[in-house]
Amino acid sequence: MSVSVPLDDVSSHPPRSASDLKSRAVFGLFMLVGFIIGIILQNDVVDWCVHWAINKDGDCSSSECVGTQSAYRVSFALFIFFLVHYLFSHSWNCCLDADARVGFNRPHMIMRTIAFAAIFLLTFVIPNTFFTYYAWFALVVSCFYLIGQLVLLLHFAYEWNDNWRNRESNAFTYGLLFCTVGLFVGGLVVVGYLYKWFGNESECVTGQAMITLTLLLGIVYTLLCLRVPHGSLLPSSVVFAYTVWLAYSGLSGGIAPGACNTVQSSSTTQMIIGAVVAALSLVIAATNAGQSREAFELSSSSGEGLSEVELAANSFQFFHLMMMMGSCYMAMLLTSWAITGAHGIDSNADSGKASMGAKFTSEFLAALLYIWTLAAPMLFPDREF
Repeated sequence: MSVSVPLDDVSSHPPRSASDLKSRAVFGLFMLVGFIIGIILQNDVVDWCVHWAINKDGDCSSSECVGTQSAYRVSFALFIFFLVHYLFSHSWNCCLDADARVGFNRPHMIMRTIAFAAIFLLTFVIPNTFFTYYAWFALVVSCFYLIGQLVLLLHFAYEWNDNWRNRESNAFTYGLLFCTVGLFVGGLVVVGYLYKWFGNESECVTGQAMITLTLLLGIVYTLLCLRVPHGSLLPSSVVFAYTVWLAYSGLSGGIAPGACNTVQSSSTTQMIIGAVVAALSLVIAATNAGQSREAFELSSSSGEGLSEVELAANSFQFFHLMMMMGSCYMAMLLTSWAITGAHGIDSNADSGKASMGAKFTSEFLAALLYIWTLAAPMLFPDREF
């Protein structure tokens, strides 16, 4: 039997949509603050404040090791923070009813700040070895996050396309055309540079294969979207631009500098681009969590029969899941997808190949998922998608 707890009088709050958006914005602020803390602690000037805790056994003395281990701890603290909220917001929580689950997510800035600070400080008690394993866990989760990120962006593109296409003004039609052509042309220009940077020599087989496969998949789903009744070029352009960016990120981090990697790209540039794309997907999840959650559901009737408060509670459940995955992705962004061992031994060569594999796996699964969304209604006309 579910019971209500006096976390908040839900009825005393503003209209649910506005209040829920405010709550998710507060959680987004925690993610932003954590990201900033991770960047600051990697600076040589301030890493002394955590150096004593990380290097207490003398096994992580370099600034690079301390900075990376600090980033892991920030990421892990955020992961635990959102995991707790996910468990309290879950529909399987038999101790709280829907009103209480929504009330638990209302802004309690002081209490949540104290809780996050306590979790973060406790991470410095945990041995460095644990965070080496956590880094590999975060790498795997980041692979799924990249796929989920595309699903959110794709859902946003479909909503954007339908909204502007149904407007009476021709300005919106021209706007759709401009954005679609811009994304396609921009993606093709980058593909040309990818061949120059990573496939200019005959021995650069890996780069040539990955770039060509990215381009071929783009051609396949673009042509397919023109053949199906529900297809649209704008979502295809978004998918193409996103997969091209993943290809660049994977190749630049997974191939050692040399004849097959001539690009002069800093890890800061990739971190900024990755952070912007991640922030956009999280904003979509935060501002439209209910519909974004539906984008991951296999059945269109999953939410039927639920009350408004139950739908709100479930949207928080989905939102915290995305924030958990985003916390793991943050660890990869802050460390340029490097895995630093407990003794300060940076296994960047191995982790670079692993990150390249993770990104390309995410890219191809995401492209295949988009192709499935185009083909499935034609293959199974009797089912709803």
